[in-house]
Amino acid sequence: LRVRGYALASGLPGRTIERVEVSPDQGQTWVAAQFDRDAAAYCWRLWSADVPLNAATTELTVRATDSAGEMQPETVAWNLKGYMFNAWHQTPLQVK
Repeated sequence: LRVRGYALASGLPGRTIERVEVSPDQGQTWVAAQFDRDAAAYCWRLWSADVPLNAATTELTVRATDSAGEMQPETVAWNLKGYMFNAWHQTPLQVK
């Protein structure tokens, strides 16, 4: 399945998105995404990836890494207003 999305770096000066990965199996394996354009500071980075699916696939997980090597955390502490919610993104799906 070809999936597409965008990633945005933290907003710190000089930081850009350098890598996006997609997992069809809750983080057991990862597929590297390709970018549509070169990175630019303070800009979204559009990406796409061809992800293998099977009948056991129930969600896709996406994580990004910035130019300083900072990867999104797998989880973050819950808080009432959702501040700093930058954990891996998970999207449920049903394979038929």
